[in-house]
Amino acid sequence: MHLKKSLTAIVALVASIALAGPAGAAMATDPLEEMEDAGRAFLTEYDVPSATQDELIAELLDGGTWDSMSGVAPVSSSVVPDPGYTTTVSRFADGSVEVSRVEAPTAVSSTGFITPFAISGCSSTTSGTKKYITNCTVDKWTGVIRLTFKADFTYVTPGYDYIDRVFEKSIFWAGASGITVDEFGVSKKYENAAGPARANLTVIGSSIAGSSSSTLGLRVGAGGAYQVNG
Repeated sequence: MHLKKSLTAIVALVASIALAGPAGAAMATDPLEEMEDAGRAFLTEYDVPSATQDELIAELLDGGTWDSMSGVAPVSSSVVPDPGYTTTVSRFADGSVEVSRVEAPTAVSSTGFITPFAISGCSSTTSGTKKYITNCTVDKWTGVIRLTFKADFTYVTPGYDYIDRVFEKSIFWAGASGITVDEFGVSKKYENAAGPARANLTVIGSSIAGSSSSTLGLRVGAGGAYQVNG
């Protein structure tokens, strides 16, 4: 499994699409081919058998969605080595895969007056009972869809953690003819006895094969942060 190689490849693909101007439009890949190519490359990278890939691609091109895109629970999840991130690979009953990441902050030492939101990069600064986590990337990738945003949040010990803000969203949806942002923001600022603080990015993608939605969710509580599928 070559996580860095896969992420580099998808970033390059996104960049090539973003840079294509009117002259490049005629050279654009057929949307269904783009969807299939992105999906197969990802599934192959994560060792999904070719027969299962065929079933998944057929489902996608017929207007269906994979379990990894539908908010259902995975059958297994494991944290994999990935310097600088807490990275989880989840596998679903239909054979689809989701890779989710929360960037690990670098501790910054400081004295005197602290301005945590001025710190560049994914960083943490501690002041009294609070640990400020700033500018950290949260993302998920299913091969066809990649959603990303950055977040600032705060751990309070003792006390309830909270999300300060989410910003700088990025969306890639292979083969999509249109993308609508249905939700982006902090839906529950503070952790409480009922559960963690919540922030979501939900998008709706339309293509020749149909339309569906996908959500990247950040949860913060009990001194930790994690991504959820929906």
